[in-house]
Amino acid sequence: MKSKKCSNCGADFTCGPTFGEQGCWCEALPRVSLVADGDQDCLCPACLSEAIARLPKPGADIFNPAMTSPPALVKGEDYYCEGPAIV
Repeated sequence: MKSKKCSNCGADFTCGPTFGEQGCWCEALPRVSLVADGDQDCLCPACLSEAIARLPKPGADIFNPAMTSPPALVKGEDYYCEGPAIV
């Protein structure tokens, strides 16, 4: 068991199996891939749980049309009307 400091909040926590346990506390959490900076180490239980909760759920639709649709056209700025024609 190792004593570590959370790379996110600075809290002290233990890493590795505690007495009578087979593995580290983090092995009970879902396995995910989190991108970290080169100088970043483990996260404490609270920060790791929060980071996992913020990830998109498997199968969740991450496509957001509001983020990818072009803005609405503005009459007089993007187009104008000449009789029945839109120019």
